[in-house]
Amino acid sequence: MPPSVTSQRACLVAAAMVVAVLVAGMVWAVPPLLTAFAAMGVYFVSVATYELAVLRVHRRDSTGLDWSLWRERRFDRKRVLVKLVGLFGSCAVVVGVHWLFRIYDPGQMELAGLVGLVLSPLGVGLAVGYVLVIDTVMVRPEDGYWHVGNLFLGRFDRVERDELREHALAWTIKGLFLPIMFVYLVGTLGRLQHDIGFVSAGYVPLVRWLVDFAAAVELTVVCVGYSCTLRLFDAHIRSSHPFLLGWLVTLACYEPFNKVVTGTVLRYNDGHYWFDSFGDVPLMAIPWGAALLASFIFWLWATTAFGLRWSNLTHRGIVTNGPYRFTKHPDYLSKSIFFWLVNVPFLSTAGVFEAVQGSLMLAGVNLIYYGRAKMEERHLSRDPAYRAYAAAIRERGLFRFLPGLATRLARMPNRVAGGRRVRFWLPVGAALALAGGGALNIRSGAGTDVRDVVTTFMARHHIAGAVVAYGPVGGKPVVQAFGELDPLTHVPMRPDLRFHVASLSKPLTAAAVFALRREGRLALDERLADIFPEVARAADARYGEITVRHLLQHTAGFDRTGTFDPMLEPEAVLGRGGADVDVCDGIAEAMLERPLQSRPGTTQVYSNLGYCWLGRIVARRAGMPYEEYVRQQVLAPLGLRCQIGESGLAADGLAQGYLGSAPRPQPLPHDRRTEGMWRRLGAAGGWICSAEEYFRFASQAVDPEALVPPSSVPSSFSFYGLGWRVWPTRHVLTHSGFMPGVFSLTMKMADQWVVVALFNGGVDDGLEAFGELFEGLSRVNHDGA
Repeated sequence: MPPSVTSQRACLVAAAMVVAVLVAGMVWAVPPLLTAFAAMGVYFVSVATYELAVLRVHRRDSTGLDWSLWRERRFDRKRVLVKLVGLFGSCAVVVGVHWLFRIYDPGQMELAGLVGLVLSPLGVGLAVGYVLVIDTVMVRPEDGYWHVGNLFLGRFDRVERDELREHALAWTIKGLFLPIMFVYLVGTLGRLQHDIGFVSAGYVPLVRWLVDFAAAVELTVVCVGYSCTLRLFDAHIRSSHPFLLGWLVTLACYEPFNKVVTGTVLRYNDGHYWFDSFGDVPLMAIPWGAALLASFIFWLWATTAFGLRWSNLTHRGIVTNGPYRFTKHPDYLSKSIFFWLVNVPFLSTAGVFEAVQGSLMLAGVNLIYYGRAKMEERHLSRDPAYRAYAAAIRERGLFRFLPGLATRLARMPNRVAGGRRVRFWLPVGAALALAGGGALNIRSGAGTDVRDVVTTFMARHHIAGAVVAYGPVGGKPVVQAFGELDPLTHVPMRPDLRFHVASLSKPLTAAAVFALRREGRLALDERLADIFPEVARAADARYGEITVRHLLQHTAGFDRTGTFDPMLEPEAVLGRGGADVDVCDGIAEAMLERPLQSRPGTTQVYSNLGYCWLGRIVARRAGMPYEEYVRQQVLAPLGLRCQIGESGLAADGLAQGYLGSAPRPQPLPHDRRTEGMWRRLGAAGGWICSAEEYFRFASQAVDPEALVPPSSVPSSFSFYGLGWRVWPTRHVLTHSGFMPGVFSLTMKMADQWVVVALFNGGVDDGLEAFGELFEGLSRVNHDGA
């Protein structure tokens, strides 16, 4: 299970302190408004203090803060002033929109406005001080507030549309939900004080009062979550929900929109509740009331687990503790159960038809929450840490015991990423499950060992054999062979064999680019058109913006998910003879006649074509074939003998790849077309290495610039750097490769242990297999912890 961004202990202790504050407020008859402020303050201070002092969240890479800059960077008065204009201007826009359109009930908004007026002097002072400090230590100080400030100041040439859009979405979320949630909190506290005298009247009033009390605690956490979107506590909004459908299904659950949905379209309650049916029957009322109270407390637990980070329609870090250890949506699950227990539409006294109708209407409301869950997953699945969490839940979650359910959900094409359908259970990034970023315990011998993980993985994917190399940087690796080299004759696998490593070729290409850079023959920001003049004549003028850095980072504007991969489908570009091409030059030049799918530098989409261009760049600037330069400058200094294609390789020196599974797997062909495919992939996926050889390459130091994220990708996510996938919150580097009959992966851990795993069989879903193997290795780590 990936580590959670919050501390369960701190959140529960803070919630208990909120309970104490609310009880004290009712005992001493404190006005609900003051009680609300006190409860929010206690919760915020409790969680924030623990996270700063113990978890040291302000030091996390995901904050985008670098405290070493405090002494190095001078205070930029102009930039701070622009940010303050953006901040206070955003507040003014929110107030103006509420005043003009009266989104909520005027009486409610009068209360919210009064609160804002009273707190404004304090808020201004705190805001100015906070911006002064945080601006000094921000890695990228020109954030959304800076762009919005420039917009308000009329400096339109400095405004970036993406930054403006993200800022607008984030403030729309806060502006919509914070006022109404605070009004709900104050109203609930008032109702609790009013109804406390009825608690002794019977069991039903007691249950209803306790539910309201739990709701007050939950609303306190929610209000703090909407208020505290601060980088200092790593509680800032990483991204806002980008999908319209997600907004629609969420807004349908809140005022004023829910009045249309549940009051008109899906009107499931006819005024009949659980206590109307059996409130006077203790044998039914007691367990029923206990069940609905338990469901709401579970709901409260799910909300509290977010700490300072609760809010709708945002990504503010992945929570994996509390009830989220059991299911991805404990809040929606408990909420749906609660609705059924409270409203009991199936017990309607109006008749059987009305009971069925009400039940179907409530099922429709549950479907809305199901839609919210799926849209949230679609949003959060952009973060590989969430995909790793989803993979862990699939294996160890609450519903893993339901026969066939996990399989059916796994095969459901219910999210679209990058224009292509992928499995819902896409667990790319299970490496973040490594607790504390520690090394794999494959070296300790404690608990489950690497053999268990690898053999289980092979059995699940019907792979015959593998070789795994692992060990510390600078040390001699342990190299283990698993399974069979030939599943037809049952010849055992050998640890010295070489494998097609597929996309593990890309870090080799990146290393060659950096070698040229060190020699002064290539710059990362050099334009492709300056190296290949024919690029200037491309059909799409945006080709002229592509740089070497864009190609390394997969941000050059190529998107195979929306079109096709010309490296794997050359006949789509070159015609019927394209499949026989063994170099990528003609493909790259032919693609110049087609448009890019996005502007270079704006979107990161994995591309083999980009690395074809990098191979050509290496050859052009080195003055020799790409493969020869990589051998001389990257491999030879390490004593490695990797190669592209099978030519010249001894027949018994290559691990045969296999297609399909038992009982009759088919050997990967060794014909001219297959050899041409590997050579065509070349810089993108054509290299052949042994596990030990690749281990020695991966153990080399990586240029720090390779770890800097593209400007278009949030640094809190895993991102593709310059040749490696980077996990900034754990300082982990990874790469994987998969082709028919081939699967490979490597990872370089925070404590400088390296793992390389090469398999002689393919997988149905390479991304899922990648995450699954990492999840298994992280389980090894936990067993030895």
